[in-house]
Amino acid sequence: FVNPADGGVRTRRGFFAAVALEPYDKQVILPHERTLSGPKEDRRKLLEATRTALSPGFLLFRGRGELDRLAGSEEVLAEFQTPDGIEHRLGRVVEPAVLEAVSTSFADAQLLIADGHHRYETALRYGDLRAEGEDAASRHGLFFLVDEDDPELLVLPTHRIVHSLPTFDESAFLAKVAEHFDVRPLDTDTALAELAAAGKASPSFAIRTKDSFVLASLRPSDAARELDVVLLHELLIEKILGVSREAQAAKTNLRYVQDAAVALAQTATGDSGAQVTFLLNSTPASDVRKIASAGEVMPQKSTFFYPKVPTGLMFLPLEGAL
Repeated sequence: FVNPADGGVRTRRGFFAAVALEPYDKQVILPHERTLSGPKEDRRKLLEATRTALSPGFLLFRGRGELDRLAGSEEVLAEFQTPDGIEHRLGRVVEPAVLEAVSTSFADAQLLIADGHHRYETALRYGDLRAEGEDAASRHGLFFLVDEDDPELLVLPTHRIVHSLPTFDESAFLAKVAEHFDVRPLDTDTALAELAAAGKASPSFAIRTKDSFVLASLRPSDAARELDVVLLHELLIEKILGVSREAQAAKTNLRYVQDAAVALAQTATGDSGAQVTFLLNSTPASDVRKIASAGEVMPQKSTFFYPKVPTGLMFLPLEGAL
C-alpha cells in the first residue's frame, strides 16, 4: 500500500486468528481508547442475529517472530485490490506443527488493541451471556495480529475540527494558546514538515483559524511531557475552548478528519461552522502501549492504524467449539 503521508510503498504483514477473550483487568489484552454505548449496542444486535464474527479486530503483539515462522508455509488463496487501491494477498497455513508452535508461543502474550475496541467489548459480553466453556467459539473473537515492532506498521494522525461554538473569539483563543505554547506563523506548503520537526522536541500542533495559521509548541517548563492527543483534548479543546468531555464524546462541537488539506480548507472557509482546525503528529505504537500498560485510556480516534483491515476476508462462526 502507499503511505498517504509521503507516497512511499509499504508492505504490512499479519495473520488472522481466533483469540480467547479476556476481561481487561486480567491485563492479557489491553485497551487504549474509551468506548461508547451506542456503537456497542449496534454490534450486539448484529452479533446476536448472525452468531458470527463478521469484522476482525486488530491486535498488536511484540517480539515473537511468528510472522517469520508463518512466512513461506502458507497456501495462497487470493490476491486482489480493494477499491481504495490497496493490494492484498491472503494465504492459509495448514501445517499442524506450525499452527501448534504459533499458538503455544502466544500462551503468555500481552496483546494491545489497535482497532476494534467496541467489537472486543461486545464480543466479550456476548461470550459471558452465552456462559459456555472456555473452548467454546463464543469465548473467542476474530482478530488480525501484527508485530508492533514491524517498521512497516503505519499509524496516521486524525485531525480535529472544532465548530459551531456560540461565543468563539479567535483573538482571545490564540492569546490563551500563547500562555502555554510558543507560537509562530506557518506556511501551508511546509506546515506538516515543520509540525513533524517540532513534535520531536515537545507536543506541537498546527492550528488554523479563519485568519491565522500557526505552529504551537508546548514550552518545556509548562508541563511534563504528555501525549499530544491527550494534551490537545484536555488543555486546548476542553479547558481553553470549553468543549466538555461529554460534548467531545457526543461530537457536539467536534469532528474528525484524516486529510489535513480538507481540514484546513474547512476552517479557512468556515465550512459547516468550522472555527479551529488542529493538525496533529501521529502517536507511535510504543507510546500507545505505555498508556495502555499503565491502565489509562486515550481520547476517541487517538490512533489510525493504516490501512484498516478489510471486512469480508474472514468470518468466525460462534456456535459450538472451535
